[in-house]
Amino acid sequence: MGEVWIVPGLEPSADLIRPDLPIGSHRTRVTRRDLLHPEAIADSLVRLLDALDVDQAAVIGSDTGGALAQIFTARHPDRVKALILTSCDAFDHFPPTLIKLLLPLLAMPGGIDLIANLYRSQRVRRSFTGAGLLLNHPIDDAIIEPWFRRLVDSHENRKDVRAFLRTCKPKLAHAAAQRLETFPRPALIAWSRADRLFPDADAERPARTIPDCELHWIENARTFSMIDQPDALVALIRPFLGRLANL
Repeated sequence: MGEVWIVPGLEPSADLIRPDLPIGSHRTRVTRRDLLHPEAIADSLVRLLDALDVDQAAVIGSDTGGALAQIFTARHPDRVKALILTSCDAFDHFPPTLIKLLLPLLAMPGGIDLIANLYRSQRVRRSFTGAGLLLNHPIDDAIIEPWFRRLVDSHENRKDVRAFLRTCKPKLAHAAAQRLETFPRPALIAWSRADRLFPDADAERPARTIPDCELHWIENARTFSMIDQPDALVALIRPFLGRLANL
């Protein structure tokens, strides 16, 4: 999704790996839906690094990917050179409160199809149930429409995202956060101040408990700071990655 906006600013100083996570807008069909839960997806990233012959990587996570980044780091700290989080699912907000409200509908037959069809409407895509809470206004539909397209067009993707969301539990996020209290390498938290989905406290808490962690606030941005304020985010991440070269 939004990470493409910061790729040009990071590529000169880093080789980037952008996994296509099977959580809604994925291009590759899922063959084992029973493995669509956070811990299994985190473990699959180890196989990705092995396939690419990468021993350690700096892991960047945002939104739901931020929870997966924390779970991956907690389960496989030896594969993580550093952890970078922007505003994301954490602690009790996994999934976010808005998604929790939709879970009963997702459990109903045809519920996910009903929700997906609503996103055929530009008005719904731009509303608080779409990208309205994630981005500063005005919202350009040309940017956000591709995010919803695969969910709208693919029945299999809808089944995948329903299976995944039903396994997202706060206890997994809390367990990951507890294990990160002994994470031995650097961490950077670049959080949108007063984010409407993810409270400031969810950034301040790991900043206090991860041993080598720095917290920075991004102003004038909502959850997707990489779109609202890409230059500000790159200005934080690039020197942080440069610091890793000396480790």
